[in-house]
Amino acid sequence: MPEMNRWDRFCWHEGEIVLSHEDISIPQEDIARANLAIDELIQELEERKKCRK
Repeated sequence: MPEMNRWDRFCWHEGEIVLSHEDISIPQEDIARANLAIDELIQELEERKKCRK
């Protein structure tokens, strides 16, 4: 079997990159918490950027 390109393990799902089903499954609530934390960090960074101007 030819070696799979590592990007083949990812797929697009509703506009987001997700791991293929062959990878370890992560509970949806953990993913949701992580996404929320990332959104909060992005928001905080955007606020800091505004303050610097």
